[in-house]
Amino acid sequence: MKTTFPKPVTQLNVLKRYLHVLALLQKNDGEECWNAGNLAVLLSEDEDLDGGVEDFTIRKDIAKHLENELGLKVETKKGSRRTRLTGKLTDELYRQVARHYSNFVAHDDAKDMVLARLIKKHEDDALWLMARLYFAQKKKNVVNFEYRGNLKAKEKKYAVHPYHMVFRNNNLYLVGMNEDGGRIQLFILNKVNRLVVTDKRFGEQAPSIGEIFKDTLGSFRGKKYAVELHFDEALLPQIEEILSVLEPRIEPLGKGGRYKASFTVSDDLYLCKQLFMYGSRVEIMKPAELRATMLDLLEQGLAMYKK
Repeated sequence: MKTTFPKPVTQLNVLKRYLHVLALLQKNDGEECWNAGNLAVLLSEDEDLDGGVEDFTIRKDIAKHLENELGLKVETKKGSRRTRLTGKLTDELYRQVARHYSNFVAHDDAKDMVLARLIKKHEDDALWLMARLYFAQKKKNVVNFEYRGNLKAKEKKYAVHPYHMVFRNNNLYLVGMNEDGGRIQLFILNKVNRLVVTDKRFGEQAPSIGEIFKDTLGSFRGKKYAVELHFDEALLPQIEEILSVLEPRIEPLGKGGRYKASFTVSDDLYLCKQLFMYGSRVEIMKPAELRATMLDLLEQGLAMYKK
């Protein structure tokens, strides 16, 4: 029997509905005039309910969820032509709302593919695996598991302090501290096997995602480099986009339409691969060690095609 998830009567659909309302009310200085009536008509397009969404449902959602639960101020009167959000969301609430709302209105095919791989590998326990790791993070339980990083490697046993699960670069990773060596490592979740949550607790505070991935473009954390790039002005949009998470200082060189970008990075190979496609239009000026890495990659590629 074919089922639709979530069904309209579930709490997920209620969450979706009141986040729709919040999103539509956020811009209150434009020409749009929302009230419970026209909000109900619009939201009926998104819900498979006989007769659609009722006005009173919208008013109830505003009072219960937006005002009481989220602490927002909404100016609304029965029969009024306009319902207005009169206050602003805090930064933290804004990020949380945007994260959850995007799950309803934007399709993340990269995440879908990652989860499909996880389910294929863990046909009977993918959800269990995520749940046990999540609560191990919460309770600070050390976890044991077996893991093989690539096809040629042997499966090894690990004891890890689980810090976070994070989607990054088309993989879902467990981020944690490996007790063997005491360093933070990333483990692709679909390669984690025979997980055991132990009674042993770890005492340190998990660093934030921002701390862990500071100065990284991808999912690798290595030696930190202070980098200077020179590139053609025509590449300015691409370079700004590639390096945006590193908050580079970008400035014109004042000659020949060239620009300079200065930043710190700790995943050198990923950076080189990102710049590889631009050829002579971008050059790593500093440090010499990173220039050598880029040169080695270029020579390896050229040697392959010269055979």
